[in-house]
Amino acid sequence: MAFAHGSDAVLTIGAGATNISAYLESIDANFERAEAEINPLGGTWGSSIPGLRRLNGSVSGYFDPTLDTELWNAWNSDADVPFAYYPQGDGAGAPKYSGNMRISNYRISTSSGDAGKVSFDFSSQGTITKGTA
Repeated sequence: MAFAHGSDAVLTIGAGATNISAYLESIDANFERAEAEINPLGGTWGSSIPGLRRLNGSVSGYFDPTLDTELWNAWNSDADVPFAYYPQGDGAGAPKYSGNMRISNYRISTSSGDAGKVSFDFSSQGTITKGTA
């Protein structure tokens, strides 16, 4: 097995594939698959058929004006935003998930005792492609 440290992860967003990883501390990617229940009359066990797929994610990091501009533009746009996520870094042969996303929540948090932080939630729009860097 090829294990890698989480700090190697890379996330790019936007048409220019801006690498925002240097500003981030965590990325949670949740690949979901809907299930449609099948419960025929007279049956004693339920089953299901596979439904639609979607990637939902949460990202958190540290506030920076450059990052803020990228996230604001992505959140404020009505257009889907291209992204690429490399959980083990973007070296040759590393896993890559890419497609389009929409940012649904963009949060900025500041307090007197901590660094300014940002977080956002996103969901895929259309097909996600799994490939390699």
